[in-house]
Amino acid sequence: NTKTNFSSWHQFANEKDFPLLLSDFLFSSHGSQYKANFKFEGELICNQAAPRIKASKFKLGYFKLQGPEEHIPARSTVTQVINSAASPYKFSHSKVYAAWETDQIIGYELWRNIGLAMVCVFCVTLVLLCNIQICIMVILIVAVTLTDIVG
Repeated sequence: NTKTNFSSWHQFANEKDFPLLLSDFLFSSHGSQYKANFKFEGELICNQAAPRIKASKFKLGYFKLQGPEEHIPARSTVTQVINSAASPYKFSHSKVYAAWETDQIIGYELWRNIGLAMVCVFCVTLVLLCNIQICIMVILIVAVTLTDIVG
């Protein structure tokens, strides 16, 4: 294949042209640094079409994210993009994901646990006082106090 002057990636995104272009790129001075990021089904040979790719890796960088309200959607978007790949073997890993996942779980569990605590306070107050009006007042006071503390 002598045609290598493409103006759009659509022109070589096919089974015929892409393997040779990938092989040429990985043996070039610009692409040789990426050769270790690919695992092929066979041996990669210069000037021959690349074998089928078994696995690949690449680095992904994030902008400085200010908190869970930014990094949880960013992580979700990366996961959606990876899951949309037509491969049975796909995952993303980074050290920071553990902290982000913890933030996500805590955010969900915090509100669930506060709700359960309010139900328990209501039930215990109702059993001990046996007065629904006072029980509702106690729950309102607890809710106002939680609002003041949590924000």
